[in-house]
Amino acid sequence: MRKIIVAIVSIILIAGIIPGISSCLKKKDDNAPKIKTVIVRRGDMVSKVTETGSVEPKTTVEVKSKVGGEIVGLPVKEGDLVRKGDLLVELDTTNLRNRLSQARADLESAKAKLSTLLAGERPQDIAKARESLKQAEIKLEDTSIKLDRQNGLFGQGFISKQDVDTAQREYELAQSIYNTASLSLSLTLEGARKQDIISARASVLKAEVSYEQATSDVNDAMIYAPVSGTILEKNVEEGEKVTSGIGNSSGGTVILTIGDLSSMKILAKINEVDITKVNTGQDVEIALDAIRGRKYCGRVIDIASLGKVANNIVTYDVAIEILGAGGSRQETVESGKWKVESRQEVKGRGEREVGRRQEAGDRGKDRGIVRGINRIQNLASSNEQLKPGMTADVDIITDRKTGVLYVPLEAIVEHRGRKEILVLEDGKFVSRKIKTGLQDETRVEIIEGLTEGEKVKLNSLTPKKGKTNSSSRSHMPGGPPGMGMGRR
Repeated sequence: MRKIIVAIVSIILIAGIIPGISSCLKKKDDNAPKIKTVIVRRGDMVSKVTETGSVEPKTTVEVKSKVGGEIVGLPVKEGDLVRKGDLLVELDTTNLRNRLSQARADLESAKAKLSTLLAGERPQDIAKARESLKQAEIKLEDTSIKLDRQNGLFGQGFISKQDVDTAQREYELAQSIYNTASLSLSLTLEGARKQDIISARASVLKAEVSYEQATSDVNDAMIYAPVSGTILEKNVEEGEKVTSGIGNSSGGTVILTIGDLSSMKILAKINEVDITKVNTGQDVEIALDAIRGRKYCGRVIDIASLGKVANNIVTYDVAIEILGAGGSRQETVESGKWKVESRQEVKGRGEREVGRRQEAGDRGKDRGIVRGINRIQNLASSNEQLKPGMTADVDIITDRKTGVLYVPLEAIVEHRGRKEILVLEDGKFVSRKIKTGLQDETRVEIIEGLTEGEKVKLNSLTPKKGKTNSSSRSHMPGGPPGMGMGRR
């Protein structure tokens, strides 16, 4: 009987212990880390270089003066629209007109001298030259007689040597005057020499250049718009003096800056590690902080050949032409003269109009969409909302692939210099060597080592990120980047 009681008590105790043990085991199992997996899928990937730039007019012109002076008229202000040929600046012309008058007088004098030489000597000029020679001859004869007389008197002791020297100097002066008069008569009889005419003609040409320059300076005091556009900057006011932009080491005063806001561009500084990926003609996605919910599309139009160094970082200026605006995925935006169609509408129309391409699958249908730039109908080249100086985030599309195998970056493990991945086979994870290709912010292309539909393990370690100045992103059919991977 006692054995029966002991057995019953033992059974009761065991029955009470077992649930407790089971509960503990269950809790322990619940606390065990969960293994995350993802399905290897196929899709499209786009690689981009991301950078920040600033909006600028595609064409800007600095207005300078060709002459220096005081501003007496400045009828424009910042923001004004001007057309080519509109009056922008008027300078004081008082000094310029004085120089013009002097240049005109110099020109007339030079012309008169040349005319005289070309006409030859007049008879009265010849007669005058003969008379001058005759008078010089008489004077020379008188001084010669006087010198002889003085020498005789000095020899007799009646006068001093000083009196003789005075007579000698008078004779020499008379001789010089005679020689000059004789030469003048000879030249007058010969007429104008060829060299004199050449010199006179050169003087006329020089005077003409001075007159034309003085005339041009007066005209340049009125400054007109060289191009049509908007006044972006006004650097001076009436009453201030400006320096000429010609022949000035400082380059002259920039009075105004005009920009054509109908055609805009973005100037971005691309790091040297990414510049080799960027080429002219590449598509660009643009987002502006000042215009939320709107994307613009663009194209690389110029890449600087020479890098610039700032804070030991080398960058290259890249110019991006802004082609138009794009809308969100859910709506059609019509703003100003740009009409933007959503991706869904483009896709829907593609299904209706190009039904014969269905056999290519959704991948083919979205091939034009994965470019990341919404389809745009440019109804007029106007970017009314864009303002110079706005900050822009640009994604330069450097590479794109369609229908590639991909996995998340956190699925990749580097082991002894090679890339591996843990693949689920028969309920166990097996390490497999892989070869990767294109990489974006969250995923990597698998070139070799995996097949579509396989499950791979995700590591808990956060993948190392690339440089902040460059990133790659992707757009996948059916959702934003990183979605549709079958993560569970």
